[in-house]
Parts: sequence; structure tokens; C-alpha cells
Amino acid sequence: LSTKDGEHSGSTMVEFDRSQFAEFYEGRNWKDGDPVPKGLTATSKSQKMLFNEMTAGDTWNFQVRARGTKGTSEWSQPVTLIVR
Repeated sequence: LSTKDGEHSGSTMVEFDRSQFAEFYEGRNWKDGDPVPKGLTATSKSQKMLFNEMTAGDTWNFQVRARGTKGTSEWSQPVTLIVR
């Protein structure tokens, strides 16, 4: 799992390795210090997710997991980024 600045201020691109049995991926993000959300904030069929509408300068956490015919994976370890 890796992160990089998105094209616009307050956006972040999250990239991750392909999972062999994945049909799609789910992602979530939360502001550092807030509770981990129980729901999703993004879905993707590719190994990239764009997260938007975050405040530049704030620290955010990101996680992804795979879903497919074999079930749902555990959430990845969180990656933390100061959003630009």
C-alpha cells in the first residue's frame, strides 16, 4: 500500500498490489485521531483509489481490502499521510 498526492489539493491516490482472487477492492480513510470508520469510503476494480475532499495539512489514515469469490480479506495495515 502506498500513497501519493492527488492532482488537486486535498486529494490522495492510494495504490496497492493485486490480489489473486479479488473482483474489486474496498477502501476507507479517516482523519488521524478520529475513530476508524466501520464503513467504506471508496471502491475500485483497479489497484488504485482516489480519495478526495480532505483538508490539506491534516493527517489521514488509509486502508484497503480485497473482495472476491473466496471472500473478503482483512484490512491492510494503515498508511498515514499528511494531505497536501
